[in-house]
Amino acid sequence: MDRLKKAPFAILGTGEFVAERAKVMFDRARSIGAPEVAGVYEGLADRGETLVKRIQRSGPAKRAVAGTKQASRQLKGAATSVRKALGMEEQKRSGRKAS
Repeated sequence: MDRLKKAPFAILGTGEFVAERAKVMFDRARSIGAPEVAGVYEGLADRGETLVKRIQRSGPAKRAVAGTKQASRQLKGAATSVRKALGMEEQKRSGRKAS
């Protein structure tokens, strides 16, 4: 099979693997007891928080945010232009009087 055709199967296989591991970890956590489970949970939460901060500070993430903001501004301007062209919005008049 072509690699591109196998991609969905790889994704499904990964999901199934994660689900199996989660079940094993849940069963293990249940047998360990509450204090150790709370410690593992706190560790995972700290790890996730660190990951989010690292992603937010990364250059590609900052460029993606800036690009999204720019695209949003351009889309808003284009929508306004279309409404004006269709006569759906009155054009704003400047405060100057014609002489």
